[in-house]
Amino acid sequence: MSAELRALSRDLGTVPMKARDELIPIFRKTAQQVKTRMQDDLRGSGWFGQVARSVDYDVRTSKGSMTAEVGTNAARDSSAPLAGIAYFGGARGGGGTVPDPEYIMEDEADLMIGFIGQAAGELW
Repeated sequence: MSAELRALSRDLGTVPMKARDELIPIFRKTAQQVKTRMQDDLRGSGWFGQVARSVDYDVRTSKGSMTAEVGTNAARDSSAPLAGIAYFGGARGGGGTVPDPEYIMEDEADLMIGFIGQAAGELW
């Protein structure tokens, strides 16, 4: 995770409640973009395309914080446990053919930071 993203994460803990309504759609849109790109990478794999069905996201808000979690979800599809092999390879070799989604998060984080800055500017 980039230093800029960590700093943003800390700062969001102090965002006034009036900004929350502006931030929720940004978090949802970013999480949806990460989900779509992860699914595209998985679908592009000859061996792990079925894992794309298991990718899901959840945006949670509570007093003073907001998080977006994106990843595979076994409750959504039983192929979810194969994601680890798809991304990192298996103990006996094989797999590791799908790019680690960290690059997606870095790309989308930069866009998200821009949208949050824009929303913050409109609030103050």
